[in-house]
Amino acid sequence: MNRDKHYQLLVQRASSMRENPTATEKKLLEALMKSAKLPTFHPQHVIYPYIVDFVCLEKMIIVEVDGSSHDGSKASDELRDYDLEKAGYKVMRFSSGEVALSLTTVIDRIKFECSFSSSKPLPPRKVTSKKQVKRPMIVPLPRVVYEEPFRQPPRTRAGKVRLRKALAPGETIRVLCALCGNPIANADIRVRHKGSTEKVEWVHKSCAQ
Repeated sequence: MNRDKHYQLLVQRASSMRENPTATEKKLLEALMKSAKLPTFHPQHVIYPYIVDFVCLEKMIIVEVDGSSHDGSKASDELRDYDLEKAGYKVMRFSSGEVALSLTTVIDRIKFECSFSSSKPLPPRKVTSKKQVKRPMIVPLPRVVYEEPFRQPPRTRAGKVRLRKALAPGETIRVLCALCGNPIANADIRVRHKGSTEKVEWVHKSCAQ
C-alpha cells in the first residue's frame, strides 16, 4: 500500500473515531473547548503515520489519553512519541483515570505547557556533521638545493657528455676536436676522423668511440 492510500485510510478512520469518542475523550474535549485560556485542540487528528487523540497545531502540543488498552504497549508508545517529538511536537500523556478523577489538574498542566510553548512550529532538527577544527598549516622551510653550473654538452656521435682536462702548464693547443670542439692537447689520445666532407680531421679517441 502506498503512502497516499494509507493516508486516506487514516483520515477515514480518524473521522469515524471523532464520531464515536470514548467517554474519557469526550469529557476532555468538552473541557478543552470550554477553557478560554487554551488554544484550539483538534480531536483525532492525522499526523502521518499516526492518529493522535488531541493536537494543538498552533502550539505543536499533542495530548494522548491512555486507556487500559495501552497497558501492554509501552514500547510502541515510546516509539510513537519519539517520532512525533522528532517532528517537533510536545507529547503529553494522561491516563483515563487522571482525566476522570482529576480533570482540573489535567487542564492546568495543559495550560502550563501552552504558556511556555512557541506559537510557531519548530523547524526540523538538522543533523550536522562535527565541525572540523581548523589546524594551522605548517609550511616546511625551503631546502637548499645545490646545482652544478650548466655546461653545454659537446655534440658527439655517442651522445655522451665528456669533460676534458685543462691544458697542462706550458702546453700549447695543437688542434680542436672536430666532434666536441675542445682543444686536443699533446697528452690526449687522438685519432683521425672523416666527417661529412672529404677533409680528414682530428678528434679525441674518447669522442670517436
